[in-house]
Amino acid sequence: MKIIIVGLGQTGTLLAQRIAAERHDTVVIDCDKERVEAITNLYNVSGVCGSGASKEILLQAGADTADVLIAVSPVDEINLMACMVAKKCGARYTVARIHRPELSGDREYFAQAFQIDCITNPKLDTALEMYRQIGMPGKVKADAYFSDVATIIRINMDKNIIPGGSMPLKDVKSFFGTDMLVATVTRGEKLYIPKGDFVIQPGDVVGIIAADMVIPQIIMKLGLMHKPARKVVLVGGGMIMMTEWIHEPAAVMMAYYPGQEGGTAVAEVLFGEVNPSGKLPFVVPYRTADLPKVDWFADDQYYEYYHGYTRLEKLGIEPLFPYGFGLSYTTFA
Repeated sequence: MKIIIVGLGQTGTLLAQRIAAERHDTVVIDCDKERVEAITNLYNVSGVCGSGASKEILLQAGADTADVLIAVSPVDEINLMACMVAKKCGARYTVARIHRPELSGDREYFAQAFQIDCITNPKLDTALEMYRQIGMPGKVKADAYFSDVATIIRINMDKNIIPGGSMPLKDVKSFFGTDMLVATVTRGEKLYIPKGDFVIQPGDVVGIIAADMVIPQIIMKLGLMHKPARKVVLVGGGMIMMTEWIHEPAAVMMAYYPGQEGGTAVAEVLFGEVNPSGKLPFVVPYRTADLPKVDWFADDQYYEYYHGYTRLEKLGIEPLFPYGFGLSYTTFA
């Protein structure tokens, strides 16, 4: 395969290393000449110095005959433009990485209007993956399958789960009483794509694909508790949006940057030994559009006179949680 990588930051460099090791025809593009030379000297790849959004540079890299173009430069617009231009040049598949929340909401539009095959936001994807695992039993691992349509869960089948000690694959659907598909079975170090005469044994790790709405039913049928998350602890001070899920847990604790003894402090609050009397040092908005635009890769950042909670107040925008918000226990556990 011929693969073009735009951007030689940490991700682009790692991709170049891995793809070159698999002996693909690899070309890297970056505006930093020294970085391009360093990567081409280290790995079996070709390099082009210039902007990945330039048609001339992309053609020089061979975009007209490329199988895949992966754009991971630090600038979202460059990544989107590189994919659009490469697609027009004749690249078969294109992948763009984006960071800005306001662009993440337009992923479907970019994919349809400009034929970008895959648009990924690492921070958003990580958050969704963490959310997907919340409440799952320890024996179950869940992954997205076909976006939000279905989920693949991997279940470690022990002797307490399988009735009679084993189960023929043909009996699985009737056992669960719902539409689902056993896609894979891992037994020891070997992966199987099972057929109808396959027999599931204790210790097998079974990959099941099913609609999201029936996953709790499958887990309950296995005798595994699927308890919804009731208490959520957030650690970090980035742009954490809560609108879509804040109604689900019974309580949310914002740990912010708790420091070296943060684990002890969080435990003492959760077990009722200490009253959570802290207050939010910022606002939590309803929408990402209410946040100021930030260039995370800029050397300098300019804020208008009114920003943060003062900006929302001046514009008459109600936040999800205002500046200084914070509840305390009425009774201790």
